[in-house]
Amino acid sequence: MEFRSLHSYSLEDVVALWNEGFKGYFVDLTMTPDAFVRRLAGDQLSLKHSFALVKDGEPIGFVLNGLRRIDGKLVAWNGGTAVIPEYRLQGIGKLLMEEALKLYKREGVEEARLEAIKANEPAISLYKRFGYRVVDLLAFYRHEDTLATDAFLTEEASKAATNCNLVQGIPQDVQRLSFYAAELPWQSQWYAIQNGQSYVAYEQGQAVGYALFKRLFDEQGRHTSTLLYQCVTAPGYVHGNDMKARLLQQVFGSHEPIARRTMNWSSSHQEVVALLQEAGFGIQTEQVHMKLIMV
Repeated sequence: MEFRSLHSYSLEDVVALWNEGFKGYFVDLTMTPDAFVRRLAGDQLSLKHSFALVKDGEPIGFVLNGLRRIDGKLVAWNGGTAVIPEYRLQGIGKLLMEEALKLYKREGVEEARLEAIKANEPAISLYKRFGYRVVDLLAFYRHEDTLATDAFLTEEASKAATNCNLVQGIPQDVQRLSFYAAELPWQSQWYAIQNGQSYVAYEQGQAVGYALFKRLFDEQGRHTSTLLYQCVTAPGYVHGNDMKARLLQQVFGSHEPIARRTMNWSSSHQEVVALLQEAGFGIQTEQVHMKLIMV
């Protein structure tokens, strides 16, 4: 067996390997070539730093990686590890992880990150054996159809609205805020949100909160869903919960019958979780966020 860069394969072959590797997974991750290309670009994944394990000339498993400098340190993200069905439970995952860590060391990676479905205990155990630790529980919250007219609207949130100025912009606008949440998962970061938007809340000229989100539209230009990535307020800001409610109302508050979702929502952001649950959002999927400090 040997390892081979995914960069040496055609797009069609890589997509076929992805789909075969995730056959029978907890959620359907089947992709078309166009969807795969969009994911590579949107998640800043690198075929150069990704590889397949090859046996008798055929790939039997792979790791898809992205590398990026975050807060001055080089971070690697494992954006997908899978083994094709006939080679599962044969130690292939262990070989893939060993090679991934060798690659990270060669590249000078200082921190490695990944997410795993919470119910995927074998994968989580494998990652732990290589030194990864669970740092957070993540959830995908979802609300279908029409949102209640008073969702997120409280007297305190209304006061927050009158005392602040919300500036709409693009995801890049939040990256230099002193309280930007760079520790959140890779796909929730500003650089991974293609065609996204932001709101930054200012009070007396100072930034006190922000939200990162994306609105999706169908081929007829109709708004079909809104996806929330982050909703954060500055540490010590006394009206933090009210401002979060104000930002949620601004992002989700239309009365259109659309899907409203969150992306990898951190369980540590309890104020927003409580506001979402009160508005009728439910958990669709749960993951764990894992990190490894490279030495």
